Amino acid sequence: MVKTIQSGYNVLVFPEGTVSFHSYTMPFRAGSFNEAAKAGIAVVPMAIEFRDKRDLWLVPHFMSQYLVSYAKWKTEAKVAFGPILRESDGEKLRATAEAWTNAKMKEMRKDWSNVDFTQLDQKTPYQQALQKKVTK
Repeated sequence: MVKTIQSGYNVLVFPEGTVSFHSYTMPFRAGSFNEAAKAGIAVVPMAIEFRDKRDLWLVPHFMSQYLVSYAKWKTEAKVAFGPILRESDGEKLRATAEAWTNAKMKEMRKDWSNVDFTQLDQKTPYQQALQKKVTK
């Protein structure tokens, strides 16, 4: 990642490492933030908020979710780019980006989203649910 950026290219990282159906992000993984901080690379967080519940990743299998998501003729989403973040501490960089993203998603959802997250936020994330299933 660092060599690619230093070569003049931009890199898009999805720091959750998976998808979720909650009103907030899954915890951001620290690796890319640690590398960015160590190399002095700026990070620009972004937030994506979908309007319809069918656009959330509600089905734990790719093909089933693909059919649910793309069987309709349009997807409405908002995208926002955050401030340029520079930090020598990777953990602080990670926490700042995650906090901004969650706050921005909440702001974008207000008076726009058709999704009621009340019940969804009480569910176990897929990653944890799949781990429990594998260990049983």
